[in-house]
Amino acid sequence: MDGDDGNMKSFDLFDTLIGRRCGTAGRLFEELGRRLGETDFPDRRRRAERLLQDQRVEYTLEAIYDQEPLRGLDWRSEWNLELENTFRIEEQARELRADDIIVSDMYLSEGQLHELMRAAGIEFKGKIYVSCYGKHTGGIWKRVKREHPGLALHIGDNLENDVRKPKTQGIRTRAAVTGLNEVEKGYEAIHADLAWWVRWGRVTGRGNPAPTLIGLQNQFNLPFLWAASHLLAGYAKRTGMKRLLFMSRDGQMWLEMFKKLHPEVEAEYLFVSRECLRGKSESYFEYLNSRLDGRALLVDMAASGGSLKAALPKLKVKPHLWTAMFLPEPFKADVSGLRLAYAVTNVELSFNNAALERLNYATHWHVADVVGGQPVTDQEGEYDMAKVQAYHAFARGMIERAPGPGSLNEAGFLKIARMALRGIQAQREFLIREFPNHDLYEKRRKGAGFQWGQGQRLAVVGTAAGYDWGQIEPWLKSLRMTGYSGEVHLLGYKLNALTLKSLKAAGVVVHAGKLTGQVVVERFRDLAGLCRTFGRDTWIVFTDVGDLAFQRHPWEFLQDVGADIDFVAASEGVRFEGNAWTRENLRASFPEWEDAMRGQFVYNAGSIAGRAGALADLAEEVFRLCGTKPGASKHDQLVLNYLLQTEHRGRTLFVDVNGEWCFSGAASMFARSEADRAAFTGIMPKVENGLCVGADGSVPVMFHHWTRDQGVERMVRKRLEKK
Repeated sequence: MDGDDGNMKSFDLFDTLIGRRCGTAGRLFEELGRRLGETDFPDRRRRAERLLQDQRVEYTLEAIYDQEPLRGLDWRSEWNLELENTFRIEEQARELRADDIIVSDMYLSEGQLHELMRAAGIEFKGKIYVSCYGKHTGGIWKRVKREHPGLALHIGDNLENDVRKPKTQGIRTRAAVTGLNEVEKGYEAIHADLAWWVRWGRVTGRGNPAPTLIGLQNQFNLPFLWAASHLLAGYAKRTGMKRLLFMSRDGQMWLEMFKKLHPEVEAEYLFVSRECLRGKSESYFEYLNSRLDGRALLVDMAASGGSLKAALPKLKVKPHLWTAMFLPEPFKADVSGLRLAYAVTNVELSFNNAALERLNYATHWHVADVVGGQPVTDQEGEYDMAKVQAYHAFARGMIERAPGPGSLNEAGFLKIARMALRGIQAQREFLIREFPNHDLYEKRRKGAGFQWGQGQRLAVVGTAAGYDWGQIEPWLKSLRMTGYSGEVHLLGYKLNALTLKSLKAAGVVVHAGKLTGQVVVERFRDLAGLCRTFGRDTWIVFTDVGDLAFQRHPWEFLQDVGADIDFVAASEGVRFEGNAWTRENLRASFPEWEDAMRGQFVYNAGSIAGRAGALADLAEEVFRLCGTKPGASKHDQLVLNYLLQTEHRGRTLFVDVNGEWCFSGAASMFARSEADRAAFTGIMPKVENGLCVGADGSVPVMFHHWTRDQGVERMVRKRLEKK
């Protein structure tokens, strides 16, 4: 006691260090009554304890059961239920030290309280001050203060007994907030068991409140899956559906919940994706048809029905689909020929289903096909798998103790589902930050020429800021005239609605970005994110748009590039010190690099190619280094050149200005000064019939800066207008 070091704390026990899974003492009595088959037990239990309280004597659990209302019942039934219900409340339990003390108003003995703590996973051998009224009357605090003058703080959940009354003895206090929060109170008004289940997940420390991914699972997603499971089971029973097929990937966690709640219903996981349903894989449809029959119900988290409709000609039976959320907008899918039912719509809730998808990712990647009954997956890296595995692990622990439906009806389940979905929608921006690649992958999946995996060799990415359709169309048309039919992406900034509509109609996937600085710099930030949605070895051709025209299919050149090469860059035919603009840009932005870049050729930043994985890393580094010189202007090309010619020289194919990758004419053919033209080291090409042609008759894949001369521009446009 004299050894108190001034850092000793005292703790309340119930609802501070440990809790009851069922929630409260009253709910514990109700559960015991159900087990005993005695509906009046809770009232009798309260009357028995009140008889002792009225006498103002200290009493025990055994003494309560000696009172007339409970006589003949064994007190051990309640004690065993207490042991079964106890759990550790993490926030306070992790503060408890061996030399701290516990102060509790309780009818259990100090030994019983120690046993409860051990059952909750708390090893504590210190002093527990236990009495029936000491905290309530305030009398215990005088003793505690006298025996522990160094007591620094008391922590407890009761604002009167644990906060106000200790303060009267000069003891500093802190409230432990462990009751139902506002979300849980909303659930309690509909289904109390659900509310206390959610609270249990939260205060154990695993379900910290939103915004965290685990918190969103605890507070909203798992309650939604719980309600949706009961709605689904009711529908299946009414319609006589005997086998439920939970569609990947959103259905993985939901299937676990459903099986726990309704083990009597046959349910299994079905490997599927929009691409599988809209594809032509014979092995996939052999698998799908083997699972479908007249009593099989397809189950989806959120669906428009469009992909299933597209698969109809390949299905042996008319499919029956139940989706938790139907998406009539913006898809407006024709669902004739489908038997479709649902719980809610995205329209009634103004809900973006991507938020729900982010909370229900599977622990496997996107399903590309099924061969021999086994899934073939792709799009590895679409999301942070470690985060997804963590929230699945949390969900499994919660699902194991999920409550039953009680007497709740369909209207009640719907009310809970809508409450939970509104909570998820409110955290949409947080979920976007946690899983930023989701929208990029969705755009790619919906884009023209979309393909994944080993079959994808090439994608083309451009940048346009403030352009109208007339400025972009020549670039796209020239690319398509080469025979290229693959994916085309555009990092778009400040594009008007008409331009966006035209790009969509042309099959271009637009990635709208927000500019806070120079587009030539910030495009590299967005390029890095986009590249990470491709297979690492996919070639990405990254170009300017307004003044670049394609002349040949890019693959004609890239197919011969060695496996040890990650980047392709085309020279402009001048050295850094030989061109006025590049020389002054170097001195103004990175003068410390002047020696390193002296004698080096300038390689154009608007016509590069790179393997997606390596290009993502390079683009991130370009953006980062540019950011170290916030006062500099248009220094992206300099930074790119420095990195390629120093850190990545052995992995870069440096193509001569007269090579067949790209001719960039800004520093030569279209140079403004005689001095700049004189610094050109290559052989000047010529423009014939709108094509840039080398002195040896070769035609480079790209012609850059063609809009800088009116005569050349007229010839190029005339060529593009021919087809």
